[in-house]
Amino acid sequence: MYKYLLEQEKILLNALKYEDDLEKIYEYSKTQIAWISHERLVHLLITLYFGMLVLISVFAAVILRYILLGVLFAILTIVFMFYIVHYYRLENGVQRLYKISNQIYNKINKKDDK
Repeated sequence: MYKYLLEQEKILLNALKYEDDLEKIYEYSKTQIAWISHERLVHLLITLYFGMLVLISVFAAVILRYILLGVLFAILTIVFMFYIVHYYRLENGVQRLYKISNQIYNKINKKDDK
């Protein structure tokens, strides 16, 4: 997903640079942002789910004192950290797409003013 986001960012930056049919590119950017935002929501829910599993596993390990629950906690914590990093990158990428989309919108409005 992150590679896809970077590709979309590159497409929008090139379109902004060469000013190729900015109205169509702006509509394209809004569609891409909507799709990626949906994906971002799904990843947020998965991240929250894993966070909940980490908390449940640590409480179970402390209360029940089974070594395997401690191992489960360690594994879930590692996976959770990867989800946090992925979600962070996804969130920042979407914020960059917002800025690029706003730049395209501003260029369209400057053309209309002339």
